[in-house]
This record gives sequence, structure tokens and C-alpha cells, in this order.
Amino acid sequence: MLRLVNEARAGAQRCGTTVLAPAPPLHWSDALALAAERHARSMAALGYLGHVSPSGSTVGERIAATGYRARAWGENIAGGYVDEAETLAGFLASPRHCQVLMSGDFESLGAALVQVDGSVYGSYWTLVFAAPR
Repeated sequence: MLRLVNEARAGAQRCGTTVLAPAPPLHWSDALALAAERHARSMAALGYLGHVSPSGSTVGERIAATGYRARAWGENIAGGYVDEAETLAGFLASPRHCQVLMSGDFESLGAALVQVDGSVYGSYWTLVFAAPR
């Protein structure tokens, strides 16, 4: 996923009616991947798709819980996509997700996929973007 995101960021992208310039490549973060995995697992276990968990946790709180000190963050989530390429295409087709993916405010990425047969979406994707303090 990191490679695909960085390939998308290497060129200009149309996010709805706005064309965004290329953005610098992101670096992998194990801490952000842990935040992403925890959220994907929560969504899969509880059968929801949302940025705020049923317990009320937000992406900023999930990032902080890993020990990562962020000055900027964002999150893209998706359900039901089969693979990384299809998921990325879905994010790029959504203006808001595309804007998060292309933001120059971020330096790092962590991503997770949790698959649960028989669940509402089957696959739960979470990408967490951030920049350290």
C-alpha cells in the first residue's frame, strides 16, 4: 500500500474539481500501522465503517495511544475492497479521501487490512497519515 500511495502522490491528482500538485513520498510508520490495525479490527469486530469508534475514539486518540506524537494526522477507511489497487482507486475517486492521500502535511503512513468472512464488509481497510511533532 505504501508503494501505491507514493506512486499516486508522485503525480498530480484530480480530487473532485480540484487538481492537487504532486506530494512528497511518505515513510512507513509501525506506530501508525498499529493505530490502523486496531481501528480496522474494531470495525471488523463490530460491523461498522466510521472514523469514530462506537466507544468514541478518534484517529488522533488512536495515534496517541501508540506513543506517536503527531502535529498533523488524517485517516482513510474503506470496506469491501478486494486488494490494495482497488482500495487506492476508491480513495482517489472520492474527493475527500483523495485530498487526505495527497496532503503535503503528512510525512508518514501506516496501513492495515482486516478480513473477516461473513462480516458486513468482509474487508476493512484503514490508512493513517501523520507528521511527527
